[in-house]
Amino acid sequence: MRAVPWWLTGAIGLTAALSLSGCGGAQGSGMKAAEARYLMLAHQPLSGPLGSMPNAQLLDVGHQACAALDAHTASDAIVSQLGGGADPGSSVFNTYSFLVVDAASELCPAHKSEFSQSPGY
Repeated sequence: MRAVPWWLTGAIGLTAALSLSGCGGAQGSGMKAAEARYLMLAHQPLSGPLGSMPNAQLLDVGHQACAALDAHTASDAIVSQLGGGADPGSSVFNTYSFLVVDAASELCPAHKSEFSQSPGY
């Protein structure tokens, strides 16, 4: 198992903190509330220029990430695919990494634990 990069750990922490702080306008239950939390995080500064994408497009990215996680695709491969072949460490790769973690935390929480493991130092 690979170690979780430091920036990904920070994104997980932010996701957890914002999730615990309440969901603002996320009225309702089930998927609607999960989508509202996902979008709230997706529009944070850590999502970079992707935060200005329309909600429908952000949700599409999130659902694509969940489908790939369901297919047991490695997270770095998912990020690279969603980011158009972005290289690890690039700003595009890091931005899509944030959205994949956000999706795993909010849209497909069965995969959340895949991103919350401590590095094995």
